[in-house]
Amino acid sequence: MRTLLLILLIVTAQSITYAGKKKDPCPEPTVENYKRVMSTTFVKEYTQCPVVIEAEFFKDGFPKNLLLPARFKKKYLFQCVNLGDSGSALPLSGEVAGDYFVIDKALADSVLNLKKGDKIRLTGVTFAHSSLAGAFQITPFFLVEKIEVVE
Repeated sequence: MRTLLLILLIVTAQSITYAGKKKDPCPEPTVENYKRVMSTTFVKEYTQCPVVIEAEFFKDGFPKNLLLPARFKKKYLFQCVNLGDSGSALPLSGEVAGDYFVIDKALADSVLNLKKGDKIRLTGVTFAHSSLAGAFQITPFFLVEKIEVVE
C-alpha cells in the first residue's frame, strides 16, 4: 500500500511540474529590427514565436563553399539584406552574400520572380545553426512562413 501511495505521489508531483512549464501561446507576430533578428547575438530569441522583418531581396541560393544544414536540403534558400545594405564578402571565397532565408518549396513561387533590391516583408522564426566547419560559429537562418512584396 505504501508503494502504491508513493507512486501516486510521484506521478502527481511530476504532473504539477510539467503543467507549470507550459509555455504561453505566441502572440501575434510583431515587427522587429532586421539587424537584431539576424544577428548571432540575438538569433536565439526569435526561435519560438514568429516575427515580421523588412528586407531587400539579394539573390537566390546558398554560397557554394559553405555546408548547408541537412534540415534545409529539401527547402528553397535565398538571401536578403537589411534595407540599404549591399551584402558582405565571405572570408574564404570572397563571394558577396546576404543573410540566409529558407522557405518551403510550395511557397517558393513568391520568391522566384523577385529581383535584387525588391523590398519584402517576411514573417517567420529564426534558426541558429552551429557547425564544426565554422568552428561552432552560429549562422542565423530565417525560416519564412509568409512573404509579401512591399511597394
